[in-house]
Amino acid sequence: MVKLRRDENLKQLPVKFDVYEGGQPNQFIEKAKMIYSLSKKSKVRFIVTNEAGSIVYKSISNEYDKGFYAIEFLPENLPEGIYFLLFITCESFETRIVNFI
Repeated sequence: MVKLRRDENLKQLPVKFDVYEGGQPNQFIEKAKMIYSLSKKSKVRFIVTNEAGSIVYKSISNEYDKGFYAIEFLPENLPEGIYFLLFITCESFETRIVNFI
């Protein structure tokens, strides 16, 4: 459901935790791609909820080195609708809304 990989194409080092849209539209059919950055080694957890607030995916908390990463949300066996992607670190969190059509 969620694939994570380090994005080697981005050469600069991040200065803060941030989540970017990754060039993918807010409305998507097969998958949604987001890029996020870590300014230091951090534990990261991803949670995906539907519009009712029910958790449809929760990752274990993994530690990642400083850098840029790409994550893909693949809504396998999920109905069309609004989903919230939560990116959580020890110091902050970001939420992105995606519409699976």
